[in-house]
Amino acid sequence: MAPARRNWHKADWGTFNNYIQSTGLDLTNLQGEADTLRAVSNITTIIHKATDIAVPISTSRRPEAPWWNHSLTLAKRSVKRADKHVRLQPSTVTRADSQTKHHHWTKVVRAAKAAYRIKQLQSATMRSIWKTLHHHNTHHRPISPLERQTDFQAKCDILRNALFPVVNGSPLQSFPNNFLSSKLDLYQQTQPVSIREVQHAIAHLEFGTSVRPDGFSYTTLRHLHEATPRTLSLLFHSCLLHSVHPLEWKVANCVVIPKPGKSTYTLLKSYRPISLQSCFRKLLESIVAKHLTHAALRCGATHLSQMAAQPENSAVDALLRTITPSSKAISTKKTSKTEPVPCPAVLTHDIEGAFNQVHPLTLREVMHQRRLPTYLTDWVTAFNTDRKITFGFDQQSEKPQSYRCSLPQGSPVSPIIFLIFSNAMLEKQDYPADAIDTSYVDDVCTVQMSQSIAEANTLLEERTEQHLNCGQHLGLTFAPSKSELLYCLQLNSKHKNISLTSHPPLQVMNTTIIPKRQIKYLGIYIDESLSFLHHASMAASQANRVLGSFNFLRYRSRGVPAHIAHHLAFTAILPTIFWASPAWWTGTPTMTSSLKITYNAIARWITGLPCYPSSPNSSLSDSFPRWKRIWTTYLFDSPSDYTSYLDTMLLASHVWIKQLAKTFQVSIISMPSASI
Repeated sequence: MAPARRNWHKADWGTFNNYIQSTGLDLTNLQGEADTLRAVSNITTIIHKATDIAVPISTSRRPEAPWWNHSLTLAKRSVKRADKHVRLQPSTVTRADSQTKHHHWTKVVRAAKAAYRIKQLQSATMRSIWKTLHHHNTHHRPISPLERQTDFQAKCDILRNALFPVVNGSPLQSFPNNFLSSKLDLYQQTQPVSIREVQHAIAHLEFGTSVRPDGFSYTTLRHLHEATPRTLSLLFHSCLLHSVHPLEWKVANCVVIPKPGKSTYTLLKSYRPISLQSCFRKLLESIVAKHLTHAALRCGATHLSQMAAQPENSAVDALLRTITPSSKAISTKKTSKTEPVPCPAVLTHDIEGAFNQVHPLTLREVMHQRRLPTYLTDWVTAFNTDRKITFGFDQQSEKPQSYRCSLPQGSPVSPIIFLIFSNAMLEKQDYPADAIDTSYVDDVCTVQMSQSIAEANTLLEERTEQHLNCGQHLGLTFAPSKSELLYCLQLNSKHKNISLTSHPPLQVMNTTIIPKRQIKYLGIYIDESLSFLHHASMAASQANRVLGSFNFLRYRSRGVPAHIAHHLAFTAILPTIFWASPAWWTGTPTMTSSLKITYNAIARWITGLPCYPSSPNSSLSDSFPRWKRIWTTYLFDSPSDYTSYLDTMLLASHVWIKQLAKTFQVSIISMPSASI
């Protein structure tokens, strides 16, 4: 029998808050691990009791379609009455009346579905647009036999071994004493968890997600914090102070969902695991991540060259740190004929295994030698042990099973822990201007400035060998098959016409890394002249694929209204083209010409005109010189800040589309008014 489901939409949160306040929660005198665990159990019990009072149980009835409304109910009753009259008093009049009401019923149902669809699309964001467009109930599909195993438990074991491999296949080596140093000794320092920290962490949670294994959602925690603001801050501070991470918070429910559109479902890669974890756990880990980030920067456990999981940096910053010095080097003009031409070399690596290669005992020793706060080191040790997972699919669920895995994927604290661990491998004693290292989680990029390719290769090999020697003590290494090499050359360089195989070889782990004309780093194609023409063409191709997936929504003037197509273009298509544009946009005519056809196709799709006319270079705005000037300025001259372009489009598109409708005789469905 399926468990009872709660109707969270009808929750009385006022009653919930009143019950929480009436219990008189007081956590000011928690002493030790036992008191903290008892407090966790008591708070969980109180929340469940408050939920029983404030959130009703859903009645077992046929689920109502989300697009249904009261007018459809009345229309359905009218159709049933007309059909009854036909059965009781068959005549031409009653049949005609029944047919009319059936036609009306079909019309209002289609209108209700279209209105609901438009409302969904209009409120879609960059993160939810694809979920809104491609909704598949693949979780109802049974799991096919895996490795010829049909038994449920055997499938669970196969999935567990594939998704969570054993930590470090090689034996654990002893970590040398005094291998690492610290800038600042924070060993005895503690930082309390404030109410403001909890409030900030709650504000950044993903509300609207499904109920977690502990029986409530993030909305429940938000109302708990509103009812008693000090409860969560005192509880989390006690968890950190006494190194408590309760066992019930370490259990995750893993739902295995088949990926739509796969040709076969007998392979493990055809399934996507989704892990549902405790709300308390996610909230606490997001707070610990902030504490670890701040402490690691102060004591030197992480470096500013390590992007992600640190404040005020992103993948774009990692790209700029890689591209900017190389661009300056190859754009420097020679002052004499005898002056050598600079040759920046870019070598990228991928740390093999990443999160799965972090051994808990080695991690503890790294944090200890870095003199990180003891309370954080002890809590991370508790966080990394005794985790369990339960798989659920085929309408079945197994009992929680222990599994050996280092850092869990999806945890807010895992990225910063990996940066602390990997920094012991990537750390350098000095940071010369001609040797630039940048990492983004497990993607490492090394830039070497030199006067010749042979010299660059020698220096890159030495730096890579240093990283690998340090990584041996940690169980970390690079994946040679994923390493890529690029030589940045001036446009008129004589080396551009030389075959890449004629360059001196670069050896990494007894593997020869062959240079390429362009490499892909953090989603951006970097070419040897840093013109980014190849990336622009790839971005245009990706935008065309996205636009093609939207064609079923709008054809000429039929389909979704123009302002919805306008919103979808801003939400899904333009971000695809201009992602990380501050790092690669040059604004050259050659680059803009590669985007022009895609640019016009998007504009034509919004207005209902043919996306690809007979003359591919014909601009949509040729008939409107003023609009063409606005459009070109905001799209092509400053796409790095294309938000300004989008804002201008939002204001001017309504007048422009009305002009297009008159000129090209296109019928535009009703649009919201706008003041220009």
